[in-house]
Amino acid sequence: MRTAFIGLDYIIDIMHPQGKIARSAAHAQERDVIKKVNKALEIAELKKWISIMVKVGFSAHYAEQPKNSPILVRFTNWMR
Repeated sequence: MRTAFIGLDYIIDIMHPQGKIARSAAHAQERDVIKKVNKALEIAELKKWISIMVKVGFSAHYAEQPKNSPILVRFTNWMR
């Protein structure tokens, strides 16, 4: 069995202070999330681990988007 690094989607519009719905940006900055993820990716590469990056995405009309997700609903409404 091999070790893998699995990175979840770090959505810029949520994680960046100037993102469209930057509600989590301050928390991410306080915890240095992006720096830590980049370090983990570096370690995974050095150790030749499998790296899997998960990206959240929807079709142009957001048909697959969970209708009960406050963050995703807010973002979809902003995009319209």
